[in-house]
Amino acid sequence: MTRTYARALRPGLAEIMPTAPGPPSKLRSHFDRLHAAIDQRVQEVRLAA
Repeated sequence: MTRTYARALRPGLAEIMPTAPGPPSKLRSHFDRLHAAIDQRVQEVRLAA
């Protein structure tokens, strides 16, 4: 698990953090779209309730 974390998970998680420095990454843009879709769905459910 330590190698997996160090080589895959840690760098990927660093890319999707809102305060991540550097240029926008493809992973970050996909994560932002996912976050927006979740927020939209939550709003739709609240309106239906």
